[in-house]
Amino acid sequence: MRGSAPGASASFRGYLAGTALVLALFGYSAVALLLPTGEEGGSAPTILFRAASAAVFCAAYLAVPRAQGFRAASLWPLHLFLALYALRLFDNFYLRHFVWFAEPAIAFGLLLGSAWLPALLLPPLLPLQTQRSFVVPMMAACGVFLLGVLLNLDAFRSPDIFFGRVGTEKLNPISLGGAATSMALFLLLWRNRAWWITVAQYVAVGGFLVVALLTQSRGPLIATAVCLVLLLTLSRGETRRRLTRLALLGLVVSAAGMTSFVHDIASVGFQRFLFSDGVMDDSAMGRVQAWSAAWRQFLAGPLIGDRVFEPVLLYYPHNLFMETLISLGLVGATILVVHLAISLRATIWLLRRPDTPPYVVFIAISFVKDLIQAQFSGAVYTNTTVWVASACTIALYSAYRRDVRRRKLAVRMAEAMPVQASAWDPEDLVYENLSRAPR
Repeated sequence: MRGSAPGASASFRGYLAGTALVLALFGYSAVALLLPTGEEGGSAPTILFRAASAAVFCAAYLAVPRAQGFRAASLWPLHLFLALYALRLFDNFYLRHFVWFAEPAIAFGLLLGSAWLPALLLPPLLPLQTQRSFVVPMMAACGVFLLGVLLNLDAFRSPDIFFGRVGTEKLNPISLGGAATSMALFLLLWRNRAWWITVAQYVAVGGFLVVALLTQSRGPLIATAVCLVLLLTLSRGETRRRLTRLALLGLVVSAAGMTSFVHDIASVGFQRFLFSDGVMDDSAMGRVQAWSAAWRQFLAGPLIGDRVFEPVLLYYPHNLFMETLISLGLVGATILVVHLAISLRATIWLLRRPDTPPYVVFIAISFVKDLIQAQFSGAVYTNTTVWVASACTIALYSAYRRDVRRRKLAVRMAEAMPVQASAWDPEDLVYENLSRAPR
């Protein structure tokens, strides 16, 4: 089935697919500040929201047309890795009955419903969608998030829940900073022609950066900086100039916003990256302790792993590779590296092409950003965006590359048959004219 023609508006099915993708990428983080107070991850509103999101994933898969000829061969390392990790969770929870901080229902709910399910169902739907079908739900998610921030300004002016870092009982500082920086990246990539929308775009980027700085979360800030460097390095022409201009203006607006909150900008921006008198903060000390214990656990059983948590703090080690080593050993780590290598190759190919639509660039760069964040915080089953974004990036890369190859073949056939070239259209041989999707 062919994709939408250039200039065509998104249909209801397109918006359904776009909404499912936004829920998979952001999900709870976008709406958490508007939900009733409760423990993050285990409250009734959270469970209901995640269940509703899973229902949207299934509805989109059943209702939205899938790309003909879609092959999921490149996704087998991902599904194999998640299957092995799920078996290890089952072994730890139900066969050997280990007692650690995680609840089985939450761990399996996040892994199966928020990571594996969308990574399995959404990739075949994306090659046929227009940019508008994703941008509209994404703008709605940004608006909902900003509304939640405005309704929780007291927490931002009195950051005393998480030792001076901004956060609430609904959303911890790391998740809050991660969502804010991802939305800032989306607005940096979004193109528009109306001047008043551009002004609002600059202000919103600054607002998201203010939120990220106030959370003082190292992972999201480092990941965002790396992604900006990657975009500026691989982008060409007007895209590079536009990203540079937006990034600089966003920094100016965010600095003004920090001043309005009566915070020491230098302190908030750098105190968690620099250790006063050589002393690390509690968070950094906990990470180092967890990584050291996890490494010793890996050396005790390096081939197939043993447990998903390290033995000292009884917690996941807050590092994707370290957790893979202790839970699945070298076997699981090899499968993970294969999947990440395929995903990074697809990401670089998409970022280097000047005709890649901005929403595809955002999906690809979201994978890179969350992969970097996963080295500082979270577990395999909590870093759901890594798996969803990587699966979608691989699917889009496969479809776009197939399109490029068929267009080249069409051109060569037209050159080889000059007499009959006017009797047929080379575009008839194109599988999906994806590169000309509406911007």
